[in-house]
Amino acid sequence: MVRRVFAVVSLVVVALLGPACASPTLPLPPPAVPTIGPGAMAGQVHLSAQCGGSQGGASVLVVNNNQPIGKRDSVTVSDNCGSWALDVYANTHDVLQIQQIVGAEISDAVSVQVQ
Repeated sequence: MVRRVFAVVSLVVVALLGPACASPTLPLPPPAVPTIGPGAMAGQVHLSAQCGGSQGGASVLVVNNNQPIGKRDSVTVSDNCGSWALDVYANTHDVLQIQQIVGAEISDAVSVQVQ
């Protein structure tokens, strides 16, 4: 009897915990480096990434620490295929930090210098 109970409990534990242990979670990768062009207004640049530039539906955060507060960060949401576009405040030689956010996960930043 004890063996039968132990066998049933073991099967339940393996069924519940087994798959979680067998598949490790990978960290969210940084987004692809976007294309940089002229922005809509003076003092801005236009960033764009094609499909696969981020995970579909991700929030894409761009931070430029060379700008004053209020112009320092910008956010957009990528479409289903992962493409996105955004105008941000930046000057030549500024370094932009770009990350993607999906749920509670945030990727490492990719750094891009404005030419």
